[in-house]
Amino acid sequence: IKQEKQARIVREKQDYATISDEKEQRRKVRRHDDDFCFITSATCQYLKKGDNCEELNLIRNYRDCASKKNKDVAFLVDEYYRIAPSIIQKIDELSNREEIYSILWERYICQTYHYIKNEKDNMATKTYIEMVLWLSDFVHIDIDIRARMIANKILN
Repeated sequence: IKQEKQARIVREKQDYATISDEKEQRRKVRRHDDDFCFITSATCQYLKKGDNCEELNLIRNYRDCASKKNKDVAFLVDEYYRIAPSIIQKIDELSNREEIYSILWERYICQTYHYIKNEKDNMATKTYIEMVLWLSDFVHIDIDIRARMIANKILN
């Protein structure tokens, strides 16, 4: 029994170390890319709106404020930074990427922008979460289970 307990303690420490390493990786990515909103930036650039358009700047500012106010949103933003570069890479490999970027712009980014402008923060957050979930499913990128649970809680 003592050996089993010691083995369990070792496994728990390894699990904790793995979780801690993942969290630190997410923090490093987030600090490195604080001014970059991957999917929105890629869409704006593809549509020739530039990297400094009003929509992009407003969404970036909203993201930063929402992350500071809500730890669940902060966790989702960290997960977003982990998966978004892969999502963009896969979109760019598609033959219908122009259609995808147009869908992102019309269905999600413009909606998010308008919700923020009209101070409908919950709807802005939900719309952006829906976009990331839709894209991750569309291009087959796995989302962290905890992030998916948080996203589903916010959406429902």
